[in-house]
Amino acid sequence: MRKRMDQLLEKQKNLLEKKQQAEAEEKAVQKQIKELSRSERTHRLCSRGGYLEKLLETLGATELTDEEV
Repeated sequence: MRKRMDQLLEKQKNLLEKKQQAEAEEKAVQKQIKELSRSERTHRLCSRGGYLEKLLETLGATELTDEEV
């Protein structure tokens, strides 16, 4: 009887450790997703801003302020 109890307690301990590892891994993956999303947004903003500057330069409107753009 005691042997079975010890086995179950050991199994519970192992499962708890696996759960904690899985939660830590999930947190790391969420962080990576957030970083990739931020990186994609930054790239998109820089690309569009560069295109806008090129377009304004082509139109001869290089003297416009940020508010005018």
